[in-house]
Amino acid sequence: MSKSDEQIERESTKKLAAEKRKTLPTNKRAGSGIADWANANPENVLQLVCAVAREGGAARLGYTRDGGAYSIGLYLGKDSKTYYCNDAEGIDPYVRELKDQFEE
Repeated sequence: MSKSDEQIERESTKKLAAEKRKTLPTNKRAGSGIADWANANPENVLQLVCAVAREGGAARLGYTRDGGAYSIGLYLGKDSKTYYCNDAEGIDPYVRELKDQFEE
């Protein structure tokens, strides 16, 4: 029994999607430091995001290219700045400090 064009198309789409997933970069970072937002206090992070949003801004949370430090981008109107903190300094006090600056 031969396959319909629709079946062939579905199989082809699945194969292409599987190949694309294989080409995604691995989750391993090259840096020796361990910066992981999962270690941050979620309440502090949420409070920072809310404080910035109340002022009409936005917050971007990420890592440095080598994965050894946190990056926090804050955007407010035409102004933007990226702050960096490594895990040894502790992310929670740094996030609280940034949040407090927006709440003054």
